[in-house]
Amino acid sequence: MTTLSMGANTPLFGQNVSLIIEVNGASADMTALQLYANGKVRGDGDMCFFNQPMIGGGSVSLSTSGVRSSFDVDLSRIATDVEKIVFTATLDGSNFGDVSSVKVTSSEGHDLVVETANRSEAALILAEIYKRNGQWKLRNVGQGFNGGLAALATHFRDGTRWNRFPPPDAPSRYRTAASCPPSGRRPDGARHRGDGRPALRPLRPHPGELELEPKAIPGYVRFRQDRH
Repeated sequence: MTTLSMGANTPLFGQNVSLIIEVNGASADMTALQLYANGKVRGDGDMCFFNQPMIGGGSVSLSTSGVRSSFDVDLSRIATDVEKIVFTATLDGSNFGDVSSVKVTSSEGHDLVVETANRSEAALILAEIYKRNGQWKLRNVGQGFNGGLAALATHFRDGTRWNRFPPPDAPSRYRTAASCPPSGRRPDGARHRGDGRPALRPLRPHPGELELEPKAIPGYVRFRQDRH
């Protein structure tokens, strides 16, 4: 097992790569986002998460069992204009300083060190798979967002409204289902998380509401990385 400290990167040699994430001591939501040359997503189709566990025609998929989540990435099927895939974890009602541990490993034998002691953020970018000069690489990121999922959403949106990713004023404009049918689907057709927690579903934006820039979100943490 090769250890990657925060900021370190390594080449990936296979076309099929899995990233396994375990958050112990808190219930976390895992998300993978496809980013383009501007460092942003283009819409819902670039977000792989519990309610949309496959994107890109199967190029990125998510499976979850207990505290263990696995993202399977088929690099040969990633769209040519996708420059990066980022993997995130978010907490609801707590921060990463409260968790027992966060473990991130890859199917190519990489162990990504994630320090959680004294962290105040509720959202983390754990890792990224990115393309450099035609070569796919894996980087241990560790970037935190004090604003949680809302700050993370604003950071990666391209200025357009998403249906599935929270707007900056979440959770006030989100509703939850009080109960879900045994089938795992709510009356409006959305699936719940499957772990007993209700799914989040955004409401339609109100006419004339404003988009917020990342700098407008209290506690936003900007993390700079040298590019290799």
